[in-house]
Amino acid sequence: MEMGHSRTITKIKSIWRKLESKTFRDVFAAETTSNTLASQLYVFRTQRGMTQADLADLAGMRQSRISNLEQDCHNVTLTTLRRLASALDVALLVKFVPFSELLDESTRQNLDKKILSFHEDSPKFNSMPVGFFSSTSASASNIATRAVTASTGASHSTQLPQLSLGTNEVRYGKNLH
Repeated sequence: MEMGHSRTITKIKSIWRKLESKTFRDVFAAETTSNTLASQLYVFRTQRGMTQADLADLAGMRQSRISNLEQDCHNVTLTTLRRLASALDVALLVKFVPFSELLDESTRQNLDKKILSFHEDSPKFNSMPVGFFSSTSASASNIATRAVTASTGASHSTQLPQLSLGTNEVRYGKNLH
């Protein structure tokens, strides 16, 4: 076994033992989330060749706010994260996970991995086999319908595109939500 790998395993086991304390779990989760968001914000911005001022302009914020967020994301709102995701042209995923997943994520070094914008990522999506998303097509369709409704301000009776990801088709029909 490689020496660096052995140290990582020892560190993970040590953190796992500390996670038995509820106070430690709360602090660990908050710090990991804050540090990850701050690091991602910096990396995504610099990967795109943007200055803090560029990102601030696209997100409708001050440059000083971007600077602060790249250092500490403890008190950031979902609204702010959505604005930043839109400005960076990436998706925002917020989810609850078990501590084992948080620990695994916090010990991985993914900051050198480029996070693609929508247009850079599109060829990957288009190469997925037909039916790849069929198990999630109903929920994806519901989410897409809500997104179209939100972005267009459409009422419930408006004709909205209905997505069927399993067959790569878009149909127009009434939004039944």
